[in-house]
Amino acid sequence: MYFKSLPFLLGFFLFSKFTFAQPFNYNQRPEFLKANSVWVFGLNHGLDFNSGIPTPFSSAIAPTEGCASVADPVTGKLLFYSNGGEVYDANHVVMPNGDSLLGNRNYSVLPTHYSAYSTKQAVCIVPVLESPQKYYLFTLSGYTSNKGIKPKDGSLFYSIIDMTLNNGFGDVVPGQKNIPVDTNYLSEGVIAVPGDNCNVWLILHHRDSSEFRVYSITRDGIDENPVKSFSIANRVGRTSNFAVSAFAVSPDRKRVAMTLITGFLIADFNPLTGEVSNALEIDNAKVSVYSGCFSPDNSKLYFSDEQGLVFQYDLSVYNAGAISNSRIEIVPIVRSTIGSIPKLYNDTIYIYHEEEPRQASLLRINKPNLPGVACDPQRDAIILPVATTNRNSLALNNDVVFAIPKSDTIYNLAMDSTICESDFITINASDGAIEYIWENGDTAMTRRIGEAGVYWVMSKDFCETKIDTFIINTMDLDPFINVNGRILGTTASYYGYQWMLNGSLIPGATDSFYVPQRNGDYQVIVSNEKGCVDTAAIYKVTNVDEGSKIDDLFNIANQISIYPNPATDFIHIITPVAVYAEMYSIEGRKLFDVKDVEKINIAQLNSGLYFLKIYDAQGRLLRSEKVVKE
Repeated sequence: MYFKSLPFLLGFFLFSKFTFAQPFNYNQRPEFLKANSVWVFGLNHGLDFNSGIPTPFSSAIAPTEGCASVADPVTGKLLFYSNGGEVYDANHVVMPNGDSLLGNRNYSVLPTHYSAYSTKQAVCIVPVLESPQKYYLFTLSGYTSNKGIKPKDGSLFYSIIDMTLNNGFGDVVPGQKNIPVDTNYLSEGVIAVPGDNCNVWLILHHRDSSEFRVYSITRDGIDENPVKSFSIANRVGRTSNFAVSAFAVSPDRKRVAMTLITGFLIADFNPLTGEVSNALEIDNAKVSVYSGCFSPDNSKLYFSDEQGLVFQYDLSVYNAGAISNSRIEIVPIVRSTIGSIPKLYNDTIYIYHEEEPRQASLLRINKPNLPGVACDPQRDAIILPVATTNRNSLALNNDVVFAIPKSDTIYNLAMDSTICESDFITINASDGAIEYIWENGDTAMTRRIGEAGVYWVMSKDFCETKIDTFIINTMDLDPFINVNGRILGTTASYYGYQWMLNGSLIPGATDSFYVPQRNGDYQVIVSNEKGCVDTAAIYKVTNVDEGSKIDDLFNIANQISIYPNPATDFIHIITPVAVYAEMYSIEGRKLFDVKDVEKINIAQLNSGLYFLKIYDAQGRLLRSEKVVKE
């Protein structure tokens, strides 16, 4: 249930620390930018963006296609990278258990040769939800790369990387390596995108039909049942058009693009359900595209083709003809190998290309939201070490994405508790959270409370933010002594009583009223059903005639007989002196009194327990008796 009217929750400090509103573009979240700030790609290329100036470095990676890397989402320090066949640590060496991965490998040639790796998007890295030191490493065996002794082509596997292993440099967890996810003849692309349910969607496509296969990754692991959608009318057997597809996802997560052998396909993507719908085929049989990339504002789509050209498409009108006709060549032939996967980072698009004589560099589109050449394409924006390729495709590394915590805050109904005055209670926040903050800034899970008030705690786990509210009341019994004739009582009814004289307990004086036998300072200790105790202020008695001998009163009291008890209609009283009686309820409420009494009619009373008080003519209490009415 959602509790919407808690105005005391709207503090600046609170929401500056705990707001997890979902951004318009998932790739602008701080953890995304840091985790993707170190690229490893191509033949021994690396690029570090952490200083603000992209800095090339040399890596140990061998492929021309299909690679991914991940950096620490807080510091930006490189953690590991993979080509689909091996996984390398930050020291650029293969992890102890990081070889023989089943992905992106042509087993018919030497595995160190660049042609051994030829799956466009062969590697995808996804953090394990709620386990910040662990990562899923997905590896795909593509149609064109997996030759020789191998699993069947078009198969997806995953391994778990634990960064606490290997002295903090990470390793593949024993027993969690090359675990099959899908062996159903997939195309050459795999990409991850955050979902709306604190999950990550893994998007794939069937090689021989028009079927998208989208897997959900949650805190419970990988759902083995993919969401299946047909991108277009199912075309079984069109292997040539789907076999080497690669994906791009728009920053707002509402569109997915997939390259075909000829042209490309664009469709709507639902980040809540994982469904793909409303697909369009663009430029079919006209352009042989390699891969694409959306602009930061989701309005443009960029593709590099097999000839090294870069095209821009306008998506403002979602119509196949309009999108096809909007194509603009924004960069002339740059000898971009045979194609490259463009990559969006921090509102800028990068594309690998080579100039003669084999100088490797990155083309940068500085203003990708603008139409045509206004997008400001800059050739040779980043010069890389001399290339050693023969103009084979060089795909930039696949992005690492994080699940997005739910933006809604769950407000639990307030929990009401009552404590005795001057007592304490321990209240607890929701169990299992990773961070807590109370209204006073405390960050512990529990809180010790000794005063009345409204207290709240916000607790956050990986997916949800909750607010628990505690309303604490204190019981102040606050007894006061009043006087009715010579009888002392209290202004309210309580569960238990104990009268005192001059600070000492009066033995047997546990009724709701008391008739003083001596002058002095009287108090009463009262209690309620919850065990709370309080003491009334002193009431000074000065009008007791102490000339009467107390022993005489005891003698008279001992001669009084009350019968029958239990009784049904009448109670008889035998006494040596004239007396009057008062009947009280168990709560201490006076019901009636009778003077010069020898017999009391109780027929009108309900069955239950009552108190009978008997006094002499001077109003001195002679006897107090519990009476049961049957």
